[in-house]
Amino acid sequence: KDGECDAAVISEAFTHSKPVISHYGMFYQGHISQISNAGFIVKYGEIDEYARIMQAFIDKKVDYKYLSNNAYENWKNNNEPNLVANKYLNIYRNLL
Repeated sequence: KDGECDAAVISEAFTHSKPVISHYGMFYQGHISQISNAGFIVKYGEIDEYARIMQAFIDKKVDYKYLSNNAYENWKNNNEPNLVANKYLNIYRNLL
């Protein structure tokens, strides 16, 4: 309901090249940029829109390969070990 700052479940899906369908949160929106070009975002409470997108996947009206490739690339580009370590290092430096 509230959205995510950086959803681990989305990262996990992306490690397996799986696109994601999510919705805008009421407060937090970090997952929106995380999904980017590797899935779909619907308005909060739009259950019919979720169903429409899922049916498009089933009917193969969605370029699944394109979204899957983007999902993995998004994960790889945001979770490379040195990149993650540097992000945490910068957080710690700012706290000190």
